[in-house]
This record gives sequence, C-alpha cells and structure tokens, in this order.
Amino acid sequence: MQPISPIVCVQCGSALPVEADGGAVCATCGVVYALPRSLCPQCHFLNPQEAEYCARCGAAVTTLCTACGRVNWAGTARCLHCGRNLRALDHAFQDFQHSYSEGVEERKAGVPDLRREEEEESQDRLRVLEEADRRRLQREAEAAARRAAREKRIVLIVSGVVGVFVLFAIIALVLSLK
Repeated sequence: MQPISPIVCVQCGSALPVEADGGAVCATCGVVYALPRSLCPQCHFLNPQEAEYCARCGAAVTTLCTACGRVNWAGTARCLHCGRNLRALDHAFQDFQHSYSEGVEERKAGVPDLRREEEEESQDRLRVLEEADRRRLQREAEAAARRAAREKRIVLIVSGVVGVFVLFAIIALVLSLK
C-alpha cells in the first residue's frame, strides 16, 4: 500500500497529518477532518465511520487483525491494539497469488503438449481398437467361409443321395416295365 499524500485543511490550508487510526485533525486550527477509520487510504474520500469499503473507489477502509480480532484502519501497518503487523498477510497472499499465477501460466503453457500427448494416446487407442475390429471381422469371415464350405459339402452329399435315389428309381421303373 502506498503512503497517503498530505491532505490540506479546508479551513486554514495547513497540511493535515493522517493519524495511525485513519483520523485527521488539523494541528493548526483543530478542525476535525476525518473520524478514525473513515478516510479511504487510497483516494482520501471521507466515508461514514462504519464503512468497510470506500464508497468512491471500493478500497478497503478497515481491516481485521487476525491476532486480536479488532478492527483497524486499512492504512495502518500495525494493529493499534496488539501491535501485530497487518501487512504480513498481504505479503503472504501476494506471494501465494504470484505462485498461483505462475502455476496457472505453467499449466496454460503445458496445454499444447498435453493436447498433443492426449491426441497421440487417443490415436494409439484407436489403432488398438481398429486392429481388434479387423481381427474380429477376419474371424467372422473365416467362420462364414467354413459355414459356406460345410453347406456346400451338405449340398453335394444331399445331391449325391438324391442322384442315387433317382438312379435307383429309374432302374426300378425300367425293371418294372419289362
């Protein structure tokens, strides 16, 4: 967070120091410019004292101390109640966000390779399935050829039996005519 630039008193024109709690009181004329925790640390907009976020820019006006649970002005570096560094979590979060962003970018960069690998694996699986299908069709064709050969043998045998029967019938007819 950037330090706040000096604010000028509207009554006397003196620089108003912003106090650690976010309040601003003119040291020269005593005019209260901002109550504690009401001044936006980003844009200096004067918010209602109970505001958590700036009505103008949306920046946080207050922050919660993780050690003692008390509310502090977002522009202060240390908790006014227990002294804990309020910015340590911001730095940790920035490091986490940075490493997370790097991880996302690494994964995005790896997407083309992953797609290529997946495509290759998919093509390999497709080749295996096509080979299995080719073998199945070959076995079916061989089985159909065996069935056709068997049916042909059956037809030949039946034709032979019918032919013998017809021959005997003709011989019996010729013998009966004599």
